[in-house]
Amino acid sequence: AWLDEFTMPLLTAITSPITATGTYNAPFSYQIAADNSPQTYVSTALPAGLSLNAATGLISGTPTVPGVYPVTITVANPGGVAPTATDSKTLTITIDKAVQTINFLPINNRLNSAPAFDVSATGGPSGQPVTFTTSGVCTSSGTNGQTITTGLTLGVCTVTANQAGDANYLAATASQSFNVVGSAFENFPPA
Repeated sequence: AWLDEFTMPLLTAITSPITATGTYNAPFSYQIAADNSPQTYVSTALPAGLSLNAATGLISGTPTVPGVYPVTITVANPGGVAPTATDSKTLTITIDKAVQTINFLPINNRLNSAPAFDVSATGGPSGQPVTFTTSGVCTSSGTNGQTITTGLTLGVCTVTANQAGDANYLAATASQSFNVVGSAFENFPPA
């Protein structure tokens, strides 16, 4: 009997990597690749925000929940009278938490006789409060540690701003250092 690709499907095997990584709220793209140009693509349990183009094998979208997702992907060359030629593998998709940044402007040098002062910083999209800690020749107090006090000791003060992460964003930190000087040498950064 005469057989062709319509009655005897071409064997197909997935050749694309079986791991993929994306980031929360950022565009994601993964192309399922396989031998002999499969005609159909199927996937199960995709991360929220992603979808599969069943004709091209492209998984794409914007993931909305970080985590690790085992996804079964299947490619197929349907046959006519013969069984369909298929291949299935588990694709592990890891969706990482997004990075958030703290906008923390430089702090001017201070005289050791200067009064306490407040610092401020703008946090990232997690919405968690920004808190402040110090090291060196100064201390922090007040709401979230935002009030900085220098003593009589000369040296360097480092103020660190911290913002906790949440289910979608990583924790963030930023630091600024300034000199505590003992005479009228208060320096200002360039405008």
